[in-house]
Amino acid sequence: VAADELEAGNAAIMGGGQIMGFAGPFSAGVLVGHFTEGLSGVGFAFAIDALTFAVSALMLWQIRSRAALSDRPDSGLAQEVVAGLRHVWSTPELRLTFLIIAAVNFLFVGPIMVGIPVLAETRLPEGALAFGLLMSGFSGGNLAGYIVAGALPRPDGTALRAILVALLAGFALVLAVMGTTASTWVDFALLGLVGIGNGYVTIVLVSSLQARTPRHMLGRVMGLMMFSSFGLVPV
Repeated sequence: VAADELEAGNAAIMGGGQIMGFAGPFSAGVLVGHFTEGLSGVGFAFAIDALTFAVSALMLWQIRSRAALSDRPDSGLAQEVVAGLRHVWSTPELRLTFLIIAAVNFLFVGPIMVGIPVLAETRLPEGALAFGLLMSGFSGGNLAGYIVAGALPRPDGTALRAILVALLAGFALVLAVMGTTASTWVDFALLGLVGIGNGYVTIVLVSSLQARTPRHMLGRVMGLMMFSSFGLVPV
């Protein structure tokens, strides 16, 4: 993917994953609910799941790098990880990007994922319906943020810093308001808005990271980025 197409490519990949995150559970629920006799519905769902993994493996096998890989000595996994960490820490822009991604997922996304079911059960009158609405609001906002980031040009350094400061302040404000309100629809609107911001900044930061990383370090750096992102959400 060309450097000027990174945002669009990342938006397509993450947006597609978000859409399938909606469609997959719904389709599985329909199958399991329709074939209630025995375990036939569960079997159909798992069979389709296995088929999609096979198709994914075939698609991945078709991917070819446009540039030939340079010859370099083999090294172990630990050495590769250490080299990636050193590269990230020695590059100020990458180091700051990693710290922001880790902070957002550790301090905002993680608490939101835990807080939504707690709020739905203990405070919001709609109960399970509130849980579904809040999850849909946040996920739908993220999808909209992906689309916006893919359609707009990448902001320059000054604009990106201003956007990040505004979004982080907005995240803090939303958490504070959600801790005091008992309205499902207020929480739904707030999560939709911060979802847009979260989706937008995710695409922009990941694309900036990819553009600044040498090709031979890209796999290691992206692996570390995925850990700092998804790995810190459960914590």
